[in-house]
Amino acid sequence: MVCNSCSVYFRPIEPCERCGTPSQKLTRISRFNDDLRVCPKCATRDYETCPSCQKHRLLESDVSGQRTCKKCRDKPQKSCKACHCMIAAGCADLCDDCYWHQNLWNKFDQNQKVFESSDLKQQYENYIGWLEKKVGSHKAALYINKHTHFFIKTEIDWNQSVPTPKQLLVRLRSSGLRKFELVMQWLEEVHDIRIDMDNKKSCSERDQMEKLVQRILQPSLAYDVVLEYKNKLEEKIKRGETSIRSAR
Repeated sequence: MVCNSCSVYFRPIEPCERCGTPSQKLTRISRFNDDLRVCPKCATRDYETCPSCQKHRLLESDVSGQRTCKKCRDKPQKSCKACHCMIAAGCADLCDDCYWHQNLWNKFDQNQKVFESSDLKQQYENYIGWLEKKVGSHKAALYINKHTHFFIKTEIDWNQSVPTPKQLLVRLRSSGLRKFELVMQWLEEVHDIRIDMDNKKSCSERDQMEKLVQRILQPSLAYDVVLEYKNKLEEKIKRGETSIRSAR
């Protein structure tokens, strides 16, 4: 015996009688008056976004003719449990700003556990605080997991101090730094860390040159010849006889 909530997972998979999609969650919806057993998508095909709470629900008209969900139509506004501003009855317990703020710092609490250094944890917290002020809690909550990879990849360089521009360029290369523009903006604004554009271009040219060599089948005579030629170009670059761009 299983409860009603779990029982759907023990039902056979059958096609939706409206769209044909296989599903275990077929049901009849009385408001359609068609007696068809339909999948969850077809069961909510007449749902719309409520203009008051922004939830995707079945909308009904109020006395003024405005279409809202039943909760927003029948119940009064309530206060956000965090900031106490008034929100629509159909909303959850928090307003949008408080929800995303909570979401952001919940993710922070989880992510900061991957760092061993207390100094890095503090710098990571400082960055998240800066990011929230810079782009807002909603965007910050969407960006945080991606930006955490910057701190993970450079963790070894945060030895009680902020990494130097040279360390960041060696660790992430130009292509890696481009993925973390906001983090680099924070480093520049807060810690005065700037990557020299000439160094970035030189790093990018070297990486592209290496990729061109690695595209050749290995092992092969062609690879050996091109590799030897690349080494000769490297020597010319050191002697100042050619530029890294020309060599590439």
